[in-house]
Amino acid sequence: MVLFPSVIGANAQYARSFSLNLYGGYNFSDKLDYDGYSATIEDGFQYGAGFEYFCSTNNSVELKYLRTDVKIPLDDPLGNQLNAGKDKGAFNFILADFTHYFDTGSNLLPYLGAGARVSILETPQSGSGTYFAWDIKGGVKIKTA
Repeated sequence: MVLFPSVIGANAQYARSFSLNLYGGYNFSDKLDYDGYSATIEDGFQYGAGFEYFCSTNNSVELKYLRTDVKIPLDDPLGNQLNAGKDKGAFNFILADFTHYFDTGSNLLPYLGAGARVSILETPQSGSGTYFAWDIKGGVKIKTA
């Protein structure tokens, strides 16, 4: 599965040192093959929000939550779906990020960052599983009034 970084967001400035960020993105489908069986993680929209605290003018830490609801059909070697009607799943991410912003003197702020995350996979067949992941990001943040 290809996850697009959620670099397009809205920013509501509450004080000089805090911001609320909204995220949206799109995940493309991917197919996993194992010993003749296959699972397809279908396309899905990713959404979420983050609370960002600015430690200094150009550096911040952020706690954010992202979610993607998807279908994950599982097929046997003959192409028959084994989990018909029970193929809904979700990816949940809880992230702690550090970000450095490059001051351009305008409302556009280019940035680079990295962080750690907890990934929670939900499926009807196996319940949920929790995994560790890491995150790197880059993009442009648009400041709003």
